[in-house]
Amino acid sequence: MMMCAHNEAAFLEANLRYHHAVGVQRAYLFLDHCTDGTEEIARRFDWVEVIHRDRPPETQFMRQHQNACAATALDLARREHFDWLLHLDADELAFGSDPLTRSPDEARPGLLAKLFGRPHVPALRRANLPEMLGRVSPETQQVKLRTHEAFPLRLPEAQDFWQNPYFQSGEPFVQRILDPTTGKKMKFDRYLGHNQGKSIVRTSADVQAFNPHGWTTNQGVAAPEFPDEIPIPTEELGCHFHYLIVTPEQWQKKFGAFDGLAKKWPSGVPLAFPKSAWREAALKMSPQEAAAYLDEWVFRTTEELDQLARANQLQIEPEIGQILSHLLS
Repeated sequence: MMMCAHNEAAFLEANLRYHHAVGVQRAYLFLDHCTDGTEEIARRFDWVEVIHRDRPPETQFMRQHQNACAATALDLARREHFDWLLHLDADELAFGSDPLTRSPDEARPGLLAKLFGRPHVPALRRANLPEMLGRVSPETQQVKLRTHEAFPLRLPEAQDFWQNPYFQSGEPFVQRILDPTTGKKMKFDRYLGHNQGKSIVRTSADVQAFNPHGWTTNQGVAAPEFPDEIPIPTEELGCHFHYLIVTPEQWQKKFGAFDGLAKKWPSGVPLAFPKSAWREAALKMSPQEAAAYLDEWVFRTTEELDQLARANQLQIEPEIGQILSHLLS
């Protein structure tokens, strides 16, 4: 696995413990100007290789930095004779099959069931990545993991990000969100993060990273053509869980970190709402203002999310919580 990390202490321990449990044997962790406990956490795991790779100040697109790290990680994985390389961010968890769902009206397990039950055992089997990769065709060079994006849930302070079981994976939920820079209510019918998936690439393939979501045929240039133009054999299996927004503090750090990057995609298309507005607002809002904004316009309660689940507009997927509850207990 490879990962670029800028101050990811809130996610990193759960991410590493989880991925090692589902079959990842080595992680190449590229640290970018980290000032929190990210490196300290990473060095607790002897299977993690810490690589200091600060994003150059002249970098205009995050993709440039991530692709350079991906090239290094692919070379390292080949030298160590690994067959596959998974590319994720710290707020993403890979899963080797389609996750199970539960009804919002299904009774939650009681305390005794949590103490003596073992729901994490079948969940770990279903999440296993080497088992999934053992089923792909020999001609397949890339496996795409479908996106399951966590719906922002205002968790109590004592609860961790992975205790949010509400995800969208199909058609995006249509809602209205306030643009904090203009005061206008914007109709929003996309994922807050992305639904482009994440990838696992076969290291023996002659490929290069196209962006953080996938690989393309090795074209020997820094900015390759779109992979649709030169496709590589790809299968869609499993999924990845993306926890985009967890707390107001994390929201401010995440979007404030984009300051200084271009306000357009490499194609020249301007960033769309909300990314365009949130990166500006994250730098200007006080912590109290950020919390009030997210509480009113972004976070939802369990009752609201249960209603959306009953309307089939999102899914309740408990397996990540079962696994990490066991691993971190």
